[in-house]
Amino acid sequence: MRTVTCCLILITAMSMIQAADSPAVQFQPGCLAKIYPMGKLIEPTQWNVFKDNKDCWPITTLPDAPTEILRLPSLPTVEAINLDRIWNKVEDPSRLVESKMGCLRDVNYYAIEFEGYFLAPQEGTYSFTITSDDPVALYVEGNLLAQHTQAASPTECPSLNAGETGVTKDYLTDSHLIPSIWSAQGTASMTPNRWYHISLMCRQRWIQPARQLNQFNRNFYHSSDLNRGAVLRTIVLGPDQKAVPLSLSLPIQAKP
Repeated sequence: MRTVTCCLILITAMSMIQAADSPAVQFQPGCLAKIYPMGKLIEPTQWNVFKDNKDCWPITTLPDAPTEILRLPSLPTVEAINLDRIWNKVEDPSRLVESKMGCLRDVNYYAIEFEGYFLAPQEGTYSFTITSDDPVALYVEGNLLAQHTQAASPTECPSLNAGETGVTKDYLTDSHLIPSIWSAQGTASMTPNRWYHISLMCRQRWIQPARQLNQFNRNFYHSSDLNRGAVLRTIVLGPDQKAVPLSLSLPIQAKP
């Protein structure tokens, strides 16, 4: 096992860095997503009752190797799924990635390590902002740049009055459908035309709403029905003061 806060550059990443130092190496947009399934709930959620598996959450250590490694075309931006689509079983609550092997099936706790390279187009200070509903940490060249350790409650619920356990569908608005999220920010001075290794460690608690439709009031939602899954946004502000989504790349010859 290895701690989440240790240096996250693995053997594959080290080989990438060596390749990145060679002027002949070419890069293309993309990143690696290393998937670490961590475990299940002790018991399923029922109504607004929830109990964490203390052996799985909070995630403090990771296995020595990921269960699956994906090569993605870009660093994903993940938004909360509309509550109606979850409630009507059109979509499940969002995950950070979709496992091709199905290793996240029936998993409530998992971690994803995104890895790639960022090209600094000009010299100066770059500000990185990560927004997430659960703990996240950003590393640049193996050094921790930004992190937050907050985690959204799987049973949080918008309500008209303090202490209410549910609300009617008519009361829900777009603002109510946004789960609790937090941002972390850090800055780094960078040299122009250099590729910097970036690692983004995300820890997630994922809950599938378990309660059945209320046969007497089909428009009434309880707190355990309101989990919309993962949220992840990454923004970089360069010396030109233009904020854009963080774009990562990989050496063309690198394979997961």
